[in-house]
Amino acid sequence: MSACGAAQHTILVNGVHPAYYQRSLDNSYHSGSESTCPGTDRDEIRADYLATLLNSGHNQVPIPSQVTRSIIWTDSATYLSELSQFIADEQILFSEKGQRLVSAGLITEAEVSASRPTLELTVTNARQTKLPELPGLPGAIDGVILHK
Repeated sequence: MSACGAAQHTILVNGVHPAYYQRSLDNSYHSGSESTCPGTDRDEIRADYLATLLNSGHNQVPIPSQVTRSIIWTDSATYLSELSQFIADEQILFSEKGQRLVSAGLITEAEVSASRPTLELTVTNARQTKLPELPGLPGAIDGVILHK
């Protein structure tokens, strides 16, 4: 049991960050606030939970919470091609992990679609010369937010 989980908690899934609950109500019958161990990253906890469900090791997190990809500028077309490929790679990764959860009987196909994360991209222009301006995606992509 983790240092944050006490013996009276009901363990849902054991692992690096055990998922547990403890039912408690105050005098007004309001539930207590949600909490995590101090200094923990919720995205890391979710990734470790997913790794546990998929029987992956802690060092083999199936979907990292943050990914960095550098694109070396040559021209607008190459930049857009590499950015689009990165988005496609991440969407394929989400789909593959969702199908593994379906195959394991842990979720349904409908739940795969409903739980698909939004891919948020933050583009940082590190070029010495900022011109030409980095192009945006030619159209909206479902489930993708691009910050420039």
